[in-house]
Amino acid sequence: MKHIDTHIRSIKKLLLLVVVAAGIILGIGLSITKCAAEPEQEEVNVQDEDSYDPTKEYLDVDKKFKECYLMVRAVPESGFRANQIPGEENDKSEELSNGQILKGIKRGTYGDETYYRLDNGLYVNANIKNVEPLTEYIKVNGYLAITYISASGINLRSWADFDADNVVKTVYVGEKIQVKAKVLTEKGVSAYITTDDLYITSDTRYLNDYTSIPEEATTQQDKKKDKKDVSKKDYSETTSSK
Repeated sequence: MKHIDTHIRSIKKLLLLVVVAAGIILGIGLSITKCAAEPEQEEVNVQDEDSYDPTKEYLDVDKKFKECYLMVRAVPESGFRANQIPGEENDKSEELSNGQILKGIKRGTYGDETYYRLDNGLYVNANIKNVEPLTEYIKVNGYLAITYISASGINLRSWADFDADNVVKTVYVGEKIQVKAKVLTEKGVSAYITTDDLYITSDTRYLNDYTSIPEEATTQQDKKKDKKDVSKKDYSETTSSK
């Protein structure tokens, strides 16, 4: 009988050890699970901190920059995009195409790169290979009549660079080309933009120019001219009073 009691006590001790061991293992498992979950929570927080803020200016702005029109050029096969945050693509990024006209309202640096901020709030890399500033952009009405007699004709291009490999089609003597704007690039290239968003020379040795500037555009240009004239007048009166 004594032998049986001893055996029962041994079994109870063994069961107690099993219960304790199970508790330890369960505690370790919960601790590991908690530790594994923490980095995931931290990653979500970082993403929230880096999310787009429409009220934030991301650029270290160049205060000397004056807003201007920009021409997209030489878009690589991988594409060229305007983004909500400079250099960071997301589902709100906009794909840009050769010859597309943008309006830059600010320019500045973000990280090690220079960007333009566009009038739609997006940012585009200011690399001159892909974005060229325009010193002139004027909306026009009318057409060009091709007068150049040659088997080679006059080339229409995807952006205003007559030395680039960017020919889209060719037009010949007698054809009339409807145009909507005239540009002058920072590199000195003068061209018209057709209603099909292609570029053609403005050189009258090759064509007759039947374009006109819309009244609205003329009024805006006159206002700018008047503003400059007033500034000059004010300055002249100030200097003469001295």
